Amino acid sequence: MARIASHGIAVIRCVSRRGVNEERFRDVAAFASTLAEEDRLLVTDVRDVAFQRPISEVLDETLKQSQIACASEGVDYCNSTWNMENLKSNFPDRINEISDFEIYCAGVIAGKGGVLSEFCRKIWETSIHANSFNGDQIAMNVVLRTEPFTKCTNFLDVNNTSICHYGSLAHHNTDLSVRVKNGTCVASDGNPVGIVHQYTRDRSTRHSVLRKHKVLLTFYTGKLGEAVGKRLGYVPGWTPYWKL
Repeated sequence: MARIASHGIAVIRCVSRRGVNEERFRDVAAFASTLAEEDRLLVTDVRDVAFQRPISEVLDETLKQSQIACASEGVDYCNSTWNMENLKSNFPDRINEISDFEIYCAGVIAGKGGVLSEFCRKIWETSIHANSFNGDQIAMNVVLRTEPFTKCTNFLDVNNTSICHYGSLAHHNTDLSVRVKNGTCVASDGNPVGIVHQYTRDRSTRHSVLRKHKVLLTFYTGKLGEAVGKRLGYVPGWTPYWKL
């Protein structure tokens, strides 16, 4: 946080009682409600998102004719083991409704003012009914299928180069090819993808990106601190279903 603040970025601390995955949407909704309708925001996960082109450029690309933008993972719930187990754990009564949905990732969302505020509020209100940790993405995919959001959202194809979810590259219907060049994830045309999410899933990519931004030691120091905090009881010891 100190490093982020040192770059002139305002850091606002909040108390999390349920979990940051869900509660971030409550807080973003409150913040976005104070903005003008055309003010643009980018809402992302923490730790595993790298900005490789100016954020304004990515927002120009994704929100040109839309109020909200999010990118596909290139697979339906019923064909994704991780997401299907998440669905069964958190919303077992909605499996038939959701299992054929194409998955859009909640890790990176672009949006404008009041519409984004209402979108995030709806996600929060839906996610708090999840049985456990990690119901936010399912909630977002449900809300995306409701009006007015279906009509005002830019549903980015998995092969877009504005927002890349690294974990999607392994899916059989993904044609996007990304390689790492000097710590930057670039598409087949040699140009950087705008935002790369989940880059930490691959060790080589993770180390290359972190070295470029000179935060490799910071990353692992944070991981160590989290592990020690859990052992001592200072940090909640979340045990998601995929680690049981």
